[in-house]
Amino acid sequence: MAQNDDPRGVQHRAEPEIIPPDRHPAGSARTWTWTSDGTSYRVRIRRFGPFGAILTALLVGAVLAVVLALLAGAFLIGVILVGLVAAAAIVSALLRNLFRSAP
Repeated sequence: MAQNDDPRGVQHRAEPEIIPPDRHPAGSARTWTWTSDGTSYRVRIRRFGPFGAILTALLVGAVLAVVLALLAGAFLIGVILVGLVAAAAIVSALLRNLFRSAP
């Protein structure tokens, strides 16, 4: 019987190796990711500096401004459509009364 066999017949998988942060060689990536087909790629994790935080805030502000402009435009178009429907209802009622009262 192999040493890593479970008494129930299930084999254990190899556990990942945990490398302490002080043992990483300088300049290497902090995270590696791989897929089941054997390809791998590097994921870099960096801290935000003041410049990155300012750029992120500006980007979020720009996106919010565009969304607000689109919502305001949709609201104004809706107000115009409601006004046109109300005007059409008033004109229709006036014309109906005008043709009913004619002899």
